[in-house]
Amino acid sequence: MASSDVDWKPKIGMGFDNMEEASKFWLAYSFRVGFGVRVGFANQKEDGSVSSCRLVCCKERLKRKEKRYVYEGKYTRA
Repeated sequence: MASSDVDWKPKIGMGFDNMEEASKFWLAYSFRVGFGVRVGFANQKEDGSVSSCRLVCCKERLKRKEKRYVYEGKYTRA
């Protein structure tokens, strides 16, 4: 296997210097493999810098509209 084939694959213990570098790597990897990536959550310090974040598959834990407060039927008269 050529080294260029291995460079785009994630490895255990990988680290990045900043959020942009991590985002670029995971976007490129997800494009090659065939899925999308989004930020699952990000923790920020008081000065606004990101201390940690999680990049997840674009379909992981999507928030749905709560159905218990939405009535989609007809009201009938007694």
